[in-house]
Amino acid sequence: MCVFLCGMSVMKIESDREIHPPCLTIRTGKPLDLCVQGEGYFQVETQGQMHYTRHGRFFLNRKREVCWGVENSEIVLSPIINIPYEASKVFVMRDGTVGVQSSDEGTLTLAGCIQLANFEDPSELQNHKNGLCRRKESATKQPHVQQPGYGSAGHIEQGFLETNLSPPGKRSTYLVMK
Repeated sequence: MCVFLCGMSVMKIESDREIHPPCLTIRTGKPLDLCVQGEGYFQVETQGQMHYTRHGRFFLNRKREVCWGVENSEIVLSPIINIPYEASKVFVMRDGTVGVQSSDEGTLTLAGCIQLANFEDPSELQNHKNGLCRRKESATKQPHVQQPGYGSAGHIEQGFLETNLSPPGKRSTYLVMK
């Protein structure tokens, strides 16, 4: 299989080695559609249990918390980020900083920071449901949680969604040829 990505040829090859392919994305323009360009996972929590996902479709619930999945979801981004009612624009920077701007003033106010989880051994994750993963009970290593833009976690792109999602530990290796 060979596809073209930004002027490069990307060829799929089979391998047991865990390497993330180039993040193929679609532009949505929605401020809470987020894509991780790197190996990190978003952390989301529901009923006291931590889950991980690369699916970056987020919404605001009734409490104005950034939540994952569908509107009025109670699967909240972790750490929790609240968007004030008076905010008219939300900005997510590449380093995970979330800022808001109200319609009556031009200043950007910090709302919070997104952190990404990295797994030394992604096979310690198991599919849960609807694009969510969780650590296997037999997992021996904790995820390394860090600010986007550092290490292999990658950075965040606002207004994009990843299209080449596959289960953890099942990603194909891609050889990028210039």
